Amino acid sequence: MLCARLRQVWDGVESGRCLRVFACHSGAVRDARWSACGRHLLSGSFDNKAAITDVETGEEHHLHLEE
Repeated sequence: MLCARLRQVWDGVESGRCLRVFACHSGAVRDARWSACGRHLLSGSFDNKAAITDVETGEEHHLHLEE
């Protein structure tokens, strides 16, 4: 997955609409993965940052990666 700096959460089952947008990266998002429980989203970006986001509260935790 290579996309813009935004991470979007969509309701693909019922309404097909965008539920939330997270903009925590300053570079393009390279990849994103859901946690097993479906509450957290881990994303990695070309800004050398990984982010774990609680999609219910919007709280974000960032990890800066070495080059």
